[in-house]
Amino acid sequence: MMDLLLLFLIILGVAFIAPVITRNVHIPEVTAIVIFGILLGGYGILPLIGYTQYSIISVDRAGNLLTFADKKELQESQIKYGEILNELANIGIIFLMFLAGMEMNIEIVKRDLKETILLGMMTFLLPFVSGFFLAQLFHLGFKVSLLVGVILSTTSISVVIPVLKQIDLVTTRLGSLIIGSATIDDVLSMISLAVLLKIGEESIFQFIIIIFLFFLAVLYLTPKFANILLKRPKMMISLEAETRFMIIILLLIVLISEEIGLHSIIGAFLAGLAFSESVKTGWFIEKINAIGYGFFIPIFFFMVGAKTDLSVFFGLQDKLTFAILLILIAILSKFAGAFIVGKFIGLNNRETIGVSFAMITRLAVGLAAANVALENGIIDISIFSSFVILATLTTLITPPLTKRFLHSEEKVEGVMFKAR
Repeated sequence: MMDLLLLFLIILGVAFIAPVITRNVHIPEVTAIVIFGILLGGYGILPLIGYTQYSIISVDRAGNLLTFADKKELQESQIKYGEILNELANIGIIFLMFLAGMEMNIEIVKRDLKETILLGMMTFLLPFVSGFFLAQLFHLGFKVSLLVGVILSTTSISVVIPVLKQIDLVTTRLGSLIIGSATIDDVLSMISLAVLLKIGEESIFQFIIIIFLFFLAVLYLTPKFANILLKRPKMMISLEAETRFMIIILLLIVLISEEIGLHSIIGAFLAGLAFSESVKTGWFIEKINAIGYGFFIPIFFFMVGAKTDLSVFFGLQDKLTFAILLILIAILSKFAGAFIVGKFIGLNNRETIGVSFAMITRLAVGLAAANVALENGIIDISIFSSFVILATLTTLITPPLTKRFLHSEEKVEGVMFKAR
């Protein structure tokens, strides 16, 4: 019990210190948590210098987590702690994907529908195709190649929105274009991941129909059901009661999604997407953020870092080459897709470059999908570690580059776009 409490203390301590460290350098705090996980995890500094028994988390080559374990002698209680952390990290993924869905705004997508769809489709398809052929070049297999394409097609709205808020672009046409296209990217990525996990089964076409009906039911019925119950004061006697109700609906949708063969992160994302239109007040977002980012989500990001093995890239040249090419292609394909569309729809050079940099980041959805792939044995530690490095690097470079090209007095004064 003492070891488990110490683990919680360390992880929450890291989550507490991370924003203090990153505040002045404008790095998302979750990125710092991932970096701490890399440094303190099973492949971190302590194990490398021979103090494996003092490492916070040990990870075997299959990606299984072992806590406070000397890899030669494992105690049953130590493995149990690793399993507990895994389960808490899975709850963290659920809250993370729920909040990612909540950040989506369908109305924003509708403002400039044609341009948004065009940008979303191009920044989904070009990275998807590029990632697929890169993986095929390294003979990683058809399913792994599809997975690489799916993860490269994601865009992290959780990184982009704070940047747009800082430069007063969220409600502008340009901000709507970025957020709307990122929404399309992540929705398509979640659908693709759901189908990908079922490839090879005889009932794949039946499964696709079930996905369609499930998506339709959740997106149509959940807001109506929520609106009816939220207006009943006898049931919703406090803000806490309303929060519990929302979490109950979230978990119910997640359980149903798992029952029909969808992964929990897809159900959680869909639940957030359904609530994004019905929840109009900020108090619920604040409470869910407090629950998720206050405890569960930091555990997930820390564990992502703990699973990352940087040493694999230096053992075999082909793995290092793959990691470097993955990062380059991930950045260039997103940038190129957004740049082509930006010029096509009439943005000037500065705006086009700014939008292109805003679209290159991967974090929440990309890491969640990579974690699912690792758990299901689709990818190994080296590929997973490549995705973590990609997410960390793009999250570091996106905010400053986006602000550099999109922040100007003209945007504040509303000169960027003429009124329609």
